[in-house]
Amino acid sequence: MKFGLIIQGPLLSIGRGVSSYKKKAETSENEIIKHQCDETIICNIENYGNLFEKIIISTWKDEKISKKLSEYIKSKNNVEIYQFSKSDVPELPKLKVPSSWSKEMSSIMNVNNNLNQYTGCKLGLVKLENVDFVIRVRTDQEINIQKLKEFIKKRDFEDSNREISPLTKAED
Repeated sequence: MKFGLIIQGPLLSIGRGVSSYKKKAETSENEIIKHQCDETIICNIENYGNLFEKIIISTWKDEKISKKLSEYIKSKNNVEIYQFSKSDVPELPKLKVPSSWSKEMSSIMNVNNNLNQYTGCKLGLVKLENVDFVIRVRTDQEINIQKLKEFIKKRDFEDSNREISPLTKAED
């Protein structure tokens, strides 16, 4: 079995974080986390890059790629970054945010990124050829991808189109 990896999401992740997850209405602006994802991306590739035929980092065109991440990607034969335009993605209704938040934070946190995420995954899939399965992680997630791959390999796939996660089979 040949595997591909999609690392999808922003390079600067802004959100509430799981350690203090509560409803937006109950969240103060100073609880919002800003996480530069370079180290997380590099760590996942360093630890698990050898498990994949190809790795696609899928993000938006307006995300700034740091010099460190750019040089790291260039040093890897199986890693490519793909940036797509948010203007190509239909806009979903804005999300409600607390009225106490600043205008700047409200404009960041009221965006519904679901279609951006789905589009990033789909466009990342298009870049993966000659793989049997695809694993997708977020740019701000550091997880044991090897355990996930081992789990997939142990499964009996009589029907090659059967899903075990939102993205498993790379097809056009």
